[in-house]
Amino acid sequence: MDFYLLAQEITAKYSDKICFAERNLSYKDVWRLMQARAAFLKTHGFKAGDVVGILSRNSADWCLTFGAILALGAVVLVMDVNWSLRESREILKKVKAKAVYVSPEFSAADYSLTKHLLNSVDVEQPFLPDIQQKPDTIAALFYTSGSAGQPKIVALTHANLIHTALVFYREHLNINLSDTILAFLPFYHVYGLVTGFLGGYFNGAAIIFQNSPKSGDIIESLTKYPITIFAATPQIFEFLFESVLKKIKAQARLKYFIIISALHIPKTPILSGLLAGFFQPIRLLLGKKVRFFISGGAPLKPKYFYYYERAGFKLLEGYGLTETAAGFCGNSVEKPKPACVGKPFRGNFVKIHRPDTNGVGEIYLKGASVMAGYYHNPQANKEAFDPESWFATGDLGFLDKDDDLHITGRKKNVIVLDSGKNIYPEELEPYYATSKLIKELAVLGRRIAGREMVFAVIVPVVRLENCYQRVAEELARKSRRLSVHKKIKKFALSYEPLPRTSSGKIRLNEVSQNLDAGKYQTAKLSRRQLCL
Repeated sequence: MDFYLLAQEITAKYSDKICFAERNLSYKDVWRLMQARAAFLKTHGFKAGDVVGILSRNSADWCLTFGAILALGAVVLVMDVNWSLRESREILKKVKAKAVYVSPEFSAADYSLTKHLLNSVDVEQPFLPDIQQKPDTIAALFYTSGSAGQPKIVALTHANLIHTALVFYREHLNINLSDTILAFLPFYHVYGLVTGFLGGYFNGAAIIFQNSPKSGDIIESLTKYPITIFAATPQIFEFLFESVLKKIKAQARLKYFIIISALHIPKTPILSGLLAGFFQPIRLLLGKKVRFFISGGAPLKPKYFYYYERAGFKLLEGYGLTETAAGFCGNSVEKPKPACVGKPFRGNFVKIHRPDTNGVGEIYLKGASVMAGYYHNPQANKEAFDPESWFATGDLGFLDKDDDLHITGRKKNVIVLDSGKNIYPEELEPYYATSKLIKELAVLGRRIAGREMVFAVIVPVVRLENCYQRVAEELARKSRRLSVHKKIKKFALSYEPLPRTSSGKIRLNEVSQNLDAGKYQTAKLSRRQLCL
């Protein structure tokens, strides 16, 4: 089934149900406006297969225009609002886009091709597609820069997007008509598109848009609206919980200390009932009606999995890539495990390629969610797929006794010591990050004096005269519990946030370049140097 036929089907099924709550648009209204915009495109000479860009923050108009382009059988280039004008022009040119839809804040720029405002078409026009699209027809293009700085354009089909949204939300989360989704993650990431728009739209849920990343604004939306499903990255969930604790501490210190103590008591059926009252302030701030928090895009620190669990929430980790329409696996709804992304959804398959003695190997994926391929990039496709069409993710992991998948790191990030031992930075970073002196860090391999060492670039919480010495002492203290080969041997300090991709992943290649350029502190500074 293609997008047009599915949209027609869900409109008949959920006709008068509210879809975009803030504009009070029902599913019937959404279908009418999508058709009007598709007719507008058709009368202006656009046809199936043409590429049309969308540049805007999340909004109902973004969704309406996305649906209109797919209904026509054209292809959406999903554009990042953080791109420079030069980058936008280059990518539009690369995919031979015929036009770009923009929201008002991007309307003044010249994109060297036809430009329309997202909200420029609101007049009803009759529309019928010229042909029925095949499920394997390309629906959307996503530009992925990658933390290694090797940009590619991922081509996802109608089937990729529809299958993933349906199995993730309908089958895995059992979404229903009473659900309301807080669409926070940007739609230019497929994780945001599936969890914030398509998953809800295909299943009759209401959608609320949240474009502010401020914790106070997110908390306000979680308390103001009857939000039941909220997807975000681990950083957001960590930040939100700490913000709530800080707010409680400012209001009542005794209550705060009681809650902190309760959060560190392992959850049992009896204790859950007894302690539920203590966690009521957290429930009130993070949403009384929330059924699921969904975390993806990076590993979630186990500490926060337990915090949310003990406070009475279900925080489920999932796994997927842009190349797999985001949702490929999901942690169990009934019995979620910490540091686990669960089993693949129906129609998807996973295997561990060349596992080591611990069962850890590269994660290979195959199935309905896997992309059609990298757009006009046969060499990249040849490198990404094996002869049996398994997609090599570049991620490392293992399957436990229940066949649940656990992610241990990235293949390209593995540090191979001279002894032959493999060190996984993604395992060490959460451990060292529990220090109250460390705001963030990146662990990487560094060859020093002819030896490969475990090295870290650390952003301290506060810059002090003796900061380097204090961090050195803290690392020594934290390292006592680790095997010798896992200890951070050398480090540098950065007083600026570490460079990240638009999805929040640290750009390790840029961190290494900054190290080579001497941009980080690698020794104790004098008082005079500190003041410069």
